[in-house]
Amino acid sequence: MAILLRPVGHPALRGRCDALKESVLIVVLTLFNYSGGVKFLSHLLIFATVNHSKTNRYFMKNLVLTLFLTLFAFNLYADDFSWWEGAPDKYQPSTTKVIVTRTSPCNQGDEAFMDFIPKFRTNKAFRNSRIKIAAEDEISKMAADCFENWHIIKAGKGVSDGERYYGTWFNISADQVCFAYSTSPVDPNAPWGGSGAYFRFQRIDGQWYLTSVLMVG
Repeated sequence: MAILLRPVGHPALRGRCDALKESVLIVVLTLFNYSGGVKFLSHLLIFATVNHSKTNRYFMKNLVLTLFLTLFAFNLYADDFSWWEGAPDKYQPSTTKVIVTRTSPCNQGDEAFMDFIPKFRTNKAFRNSRIKIAAEDEISKMAADCFENWHIIKAGKGVSDGERYYGTWFNISADQVCFAYSTSPVDPNAPWGGSGAYFRFQRIDGQWYLTSVLMVG
């Protein structure tokens, strides 16, 4: 799953399909009614849409969309995904060592993380029994439902098929382990800029579960 935000004023937001696109934006704003602030912005966008002054119309619409995207991004980050704040931008050998050391805090108790993660990565039935995502976390649920390449949840780095990649652990504690995976094209002129995936595992009642997923790119 990718989260793509077009810049306000992008040509794709103008042209003969403006009315339809603005109607869709109004519906989106209404559905993403996380707070009173978003509800206020949705009504303000409706006002901007029906305003027949062309200059005022685009000014108001762009202002409201900018405010909405800022508020939405802030809520998304603050409420759901603050756990990946410390995600590294390269492979970290030191965290791999923590994961594979039997005496590490994450490997204590009835289930060691180092025993859990290989089974989670390779056994579909086991994996499905160990996904516990909060009902309100729609982004993680959709990402987990669509994701298929679970074998990437393994630390390391390299180059394959014209792509540079790395996978690394971070935010490791007795009851939480996070993983970051990133790919980018070797060719600096490639039209595709790369992608990333972030996973959060937590120990719940003595067992490890995947509790959050974020896909970008």
